[in-house]
Amino acid sequence: MNIFVYLIVQYPCIIHKQLLEETAPAPDYKEVFHTNRITEGDRTLVPPIFDSEESKKLRAKFEEQASRILYLLGVAMKLKDPYQMVKAHSFTEKKNPSNQSVVWYPKVDKSLLVPGQLRCGEHTDFGSITLLYSDAPGLQVLFSVRYSIWLKRRRQLHQGFLHCQSDE
Repeated sequence: MNIFVYLIVQYPCIIHKQLLEETAPAPDYKEVFHTNRITEGDRTLVPPIFDSEESKKLRAKFEEQASRILYLLGVAMKLKDPYQMVKAHSFTEKKNPSNQSVVWYPKVDKSLLVPGQLRCGEHTDFGSITLLYSDAPGLQVLFSVRYSIWLKRRRQLHQGFLHCQSDE
């Protein structure tokens, strides 16, 4: 099985900002459930299915991978303490607002789509990084003209994502 892991680094021009295509002719066909560390006392407020041991282990694995990438970003930025990025995100803290989302894009009969309707329209994610796990390729990364010019000036053109293959 191929697992496509997309790493999207949110550059300063788009951090803390989410843009959705406002001119889309119709909404996207998808189901989304976001989880984070909203708590009440010592209890994290999530539906029972996401409060299972299996879900907690999966979330911990995702957080571990994100921490590794944040560490590598600290190394790449040549920070005095490369763990500074990891510490700033503090996944182990209950007050951390990091989201993990379960998104399902069901197969849709194309005849049901309105002309020009997209399956997840153009948008900007928020936060420091986005890790997208998918068993099928399809993510398209669009860089703004301003950002593309910035990259070209520094000769740092890159794909913007990782593709990891797994035999599992």
